[in-house]
Amino acid sequence: MATGVLAMATGAHATATQAFLVYFEFDSAARDAKAFDVAAEAAAYALAGKPTRVRITGHADAAEPNAFDLSMTRAKAVADMLIQRGIPASIIFVEGKAATQPAVLKPSGVAERLNRRAEIDVAF
Repeated sequence: MATGVLAMATGAHATATQAFLVYFEFDSAARDAKAFDVAAEAAAYALAGKPTRVRITGHADAAEPNAFDLSMTRAKAVADMLIQRGIPASIIFVEGKAATQPAVLKPSGVAERLNRRAEIDVAF
């Protein structure tokens, strides 16, 4: 599911990024059919041009134990899917944000599906 294009000016060059989102079940980094569809869409988008960077940011919700490790595991799981689809590992960067950047604010300890995600940002 593509979430939008962001154009950014950087000196004399302009870059565009396209973001894609993969969602996960509670306390899991298992990839379902929808995750593979999103990864395929992101890879096709990237391979249609010459991407300079693919950043994958993993997130967890505040109710999940070991949120940092889980967010990194989610990001790495998505990176593996992109590599399998032809994206060079040399341009992929992964990071985990634990529960520090929720998509939906909830009281501490309350689960929220939209916070259990990995964001794929493709930059040209």
